Amino acid sequence: MTLTVLIVTLTVVIVMLTVLIVMLTVLIVTLTVLIVTLTVVIVTLTVLTVMLTVLIMTLTVVIVMLTVVIVMLTVVIVTLTVVIVMLTVVIVTLTVLIVTLAVIVMLTVLHPMKQFHSFHVTQKFTTVFTRTHHMSLSYARLIQSMPSHRIS
Repeated sequence: MTLTVLIVTLTVVIVMLTVLIVMLTVLIVTLTVLIVTLTVVIVTLTVLTVMLTVLIMTLTVVIVMLTVVIVMLTVVIVTLTVVIVMLTVVIVTLTVLIVTLAVIVMLTVLHPMKQFHSFHVTQKFTTVFTRTHHMSLSYARLIQSMPSHRIS
């Protein structure tokens, strides 16, 4: 009977060892699944980080483009201002021309006057012409002194 008990005991020990090996295998498989799951989570977080980085870069590009548009609009406004000033100079110059023509007509056609009176009117014309000419030159200096805005 002792041999039978020994064989049964050995069989029980072998079965227990087999159960232990199966349990260890299940534990290893479970740990492997856990490692794979953690790897998937890490990869997902990495993809999210890359997506956020791309979003931030896209927003930066949009901000830069908006800044360029604002600068271009500023240049257009400055250009329009220069055009308005130049048109003002043209209007002043035309006014000087009209006044000059009117004075010439007054001196030559409408009022033939004595030499002294003619000299006095000519002196007034010269004064008006000179003042208007100086005003036109000051507008031209104003245009030249305006800073130019360039996009670099």
